[in-house]
Amino acid sequence: MRTRKTIGMMLAVAVMSAGMCAGAKDEIVLWTPFTGSDGEILQSLVDEFNAGDPDYEIKNLAMASDDMYTKLPTVIASGKNVPDMGVVHYYKLVDFEAKNIIVPVNSCMEQNENLKAENYISDAWNCGSAEDGMQYSVPLDVHGTIVYYNKDLMEKYAPDALNDNMITYEEMLQMGEAAAEDGILAYGGAGFTSEQFYSFLGQAGSGVIKDNAPTIDTQEARDAIAKMQEIYDSGYSTRVGDDNYAMFASGKVIFTPEGTWTVNAFQTDYPELNYGVTNMMSLDGTCYNQMNSHQFVIYNKDEDEETKSEKQKVMADFLEFIRENSDQWAKAGHIPASLEVVNSEAFAELPQSFFLSTTEEAATLHINSESNYTYCTDAVGTVLEDILIGNLSVDEGLERAQKEAEDKIAAK
Repeated sequence: MRTRKTIGMMLAVAVMSAGMCAGAKDEIVLWTPFTGSDGEILQSLVDEFNAGDPDYEIKNLAMASDDMYTKLPTVIASGKNVPDMGVVHYYKLVDFEAKNIIVPVNSCMEQNENLKAENYISDAWNCGSAEDGMQYSVPLDVHGTIVYYNKDLMEKYAPDALNDNMITYEEMLQMGEAAAEDGILAYGGAGFTSEQFYSFLGQAGSGVIKDNAPTIDTQEARDAIAKMQEIYDSGYSTRVGDDNYAMFASGKVIFTPEGTWTVNAFQTDYPELNYGVTNMMSLDGTCYNQMNSHQFVIYNKDEDEETKSEKQKVMADFLEFIRENSDQWAKAGHIPASLEVVNSEAFAELPQSFFLSTTEEAATLHINSESNYTYCTDAVGTVLEDILIGNLSVDEGLERAQKEAEDKIAAK
């Protein structure tokens, strides 16, 4: 596949419910990884669609993404309680297609003429495109880690820093020095450490994978980690273990990395917070924002052809309903994949519209194209914080992550 450039009991009940619902002829079971406020928004969209009395009602079952990804291969292999469709992160598509967990969506797309590439952000659409012309997903959004800044604190300590729509390392040091006497930190370095690492690598023209092979144990990676440690040692940043979100929300940090989806949380939990959004911190005068994408998929479910056809017609109607109404999804902080929505005046009023405001800004958004990318990011995630807090040396940590990624790719 070719792609382009962020309990127990309750879960048991959810899975039992999936089993009861999956066999009901009048329902299409949808598994989603949205358990927070964005899940509430998706559920409201599902409810609105169902209110139109479709032939099959959409049954949305939300669960933690790790649990969902763990259960899917087992459920598909057993052939029991298999969901009809779902939402997955784009980096799961290649593996899921190879393991026959998902099937092409082409026949579903044929049920509605608007389900086509021209109506979606191209990078998001191409995540599910295979070289043989098969399409394995329909995109919901683009999302990722960006920088949030406190407008009042920025105006007080660095009023000119955002004239070029970026905050540099040097500007971070200057505002940190200016704010230190007031007990305010410049940067939320404790948040989204892996995403900071990928951004710094991207600015250097590097990454954790090249030509589908891990490139974790490199000089560029050492340089990126050294810069992160410099940021910590400056005394102007939060550290691993700090409550980064709460410190920014309470006005103790000037700017911080956070997910695009945090827009909704800030609006709900801290309505008085006067914030804006911008690019990840720049080390060299360039910007690099690593993005992700949620994608709708159809699961490999053994059903008679008549039932499949009937369901695909409703699925197509549902996907088109989501495309037309994903202005509601935008309120969760995501960038909808629907061009109709992102080109609307309503979307232009939302904070995350900044990232599509100009051609130059849109070019700072990157969806990694390598099919083995997730093996590398998983490996980095197991060592990075230990390196930053001194539990692992840089050499030992990067060597371990490189080997872990290589071993997982070789064993797949």
